[in-house]
Amino acid sequence: MKKILQIPARSEFDLMLFLLGLLLFNWPLLTVAAGFQVEHLYLYLFLAWAGIISMLLATARAILRNSPMD
Repeated sequence: MKKILQIPARSEFDLMLFLLGLLLFNWPLLTVAAGFQVEHLYLYLFLAWAGIISMLLATARAILRNSPMD
């Protein structure tokens, strides 16, 4: 369990998160999501945005957990 909690603190996780953000907000995926209905596009954008923000929160908490306290 401890190794799983340390994954967001690694620098490779930052790169993976950046590439995931590029993939989720890339033009082809947005046109697929927009092809159905406008409501689906809004739902897709909101869920993708919320997912990226929650992973950034996990990264910040993991870095703070691993840093020594003053």
